[in-house]
Amino acid sequence: MKRRSVLFTFSLFLLFWQPALLLKSMGQICQKLLQKSTLLLLKQKIFLWKNLTPLQHKFSYAYAQTTDHRGGGLAGVPANPPILNFHRFTPRLIDEETGTLMQLEKFKAIIQELYDAGGYSLISLRDYLDGRIVVPESRKPLILSIDDAYFANQLALNEDGTPSNKSGVGWLYEFAQENPDFGFHVAMFTNFGGDKYYGNVWRHDWWYLGEGWENDLARTIVWGGMEHNVMPYNHLWRHPDLEQLADKDILFQALKNDEALRDYLQGVGRDDLIVQLDNFIALPYGKWPRYESGVNTLLSYVDPEGKALEAVFEAGYEYKPIMALSPFDENFDAFTFRGWLLLVGWLICA
Repeated sequence: MKRRSVLFTFSLFLLFWQPALLLKSMGQICQKLLQKSTLLLLKQKIFLWKNLTPLQHKFSYAYAQTTDHRGGGLAGVPANPPILNFHRFTPRLIDEETGTLMQLEKFKAIIQELYDAGGYSLISLRDYLDGRIVVPESRKPLILSIDDAYFANQLALNEDGTPSNKSGVGWLYEFAQENPDFGFHVAMFTNFGGDKYYGNVWRHDWWYLGEGWENDLARTIVWGGMEHNVMPYNHLWRHPDLEQLADKDILFQALKNDEALRDYLQGVGRDDLIVQLDNFIALPYGKWPRYESGVNTLLSYVDPEGKALEAVFEAGYEYKPIMALSPFDENFDAFTFRGWLLLVGWLICA
């Protein structure tokens, strides 16, 4: 444990104070891994990398691990963009960070580093699955996702309907307006269930629950997800541990969450946006159901409009990064895929 802590601390030092040295020292390793048609998914304490498992029509997606990819992408653009995940943000410097709460100032520094030194530009999950890996010349694709949506510190609107730069995604929108080649696409994995509320009143330095919060949340979903490329997806109703969940409850968790999202849209008269929703699920805690019957139940999920499940997202951690086969590999089976572990470090493969 002590050795891992020392390595982690050292990796953070390299990332934030000597990024060029970090990339140089690990670049050759990353290159070799990518040449073997594998995807390295990594997590720092500040990053949660997710491993994508495309489910339906497994050979129709541009998940190749080389630059020879399908769709309208530019020649030489990698078809294996890293997928970063964040949770909640705080604009208050006095707040202590946790595994799911990050200082907004740190998030800003990370995005700036990805833009400047990393050379990354955002693309959407939908475009990735469809093989449209297109970014400005000389830049590299990046996918950004948010778990456990929606909290106001993730995305909030000002009284005039513009995004608040005190929220993580709101600030990201402002950054993208100032740097248009970075782009603006975010995947929001939602869990609406139970006693979860949305703070819609800003007082001094935080959001608090006020009257009409459901409508304010709905308007936030509409602004972000349906009008400005911040798309909502399914993270299950009450963020259950699927290893502990009975098979009969798995479909309920998925369906109840999808129904809640549609209720919000209908509540503000935007039923027309429902057709734009995709059927993707991110596994809470990165865990699959314990038994095969539960896995099959999850994979059989059909959303309220009759769309079959297209993709499931697993999670990787700094002590358990995941290597995934390309779906073009003859041994790849999207319906039984779990991935495997490779302990190599904590960095972005450039």
